[in-house]
Amino acid sequence: MARGLAGSQDSGRSTLARREGSKVAEAGTLIKEIEEQIADLKARWPAHSVPPSMWRELEELEEKLEEAKREPVPDA
Repeated sequence: MARGLAGSQDSGRSTLARREGSKVAEAGTLIKEIEEQIADLKARWPAHSVPPSMWRELEELEEKLEEAKREPVPDA
């Protein structure tokens, strides 16, 4: 019986490790997506007379990126 408990604890640890690894991957994916959105916006950026909506979008994306980078990443 003790063997069964130890096995369930081990599987619980591996599940937790997978979840934490998943969170790390999600954070990395989110950062990449935001960086791609910024790159796309800058590719569409006009040389002159940038509309205020584009400035706002850039500022919002940069804030999201900084927030995503600041979030603590669980130990893998």
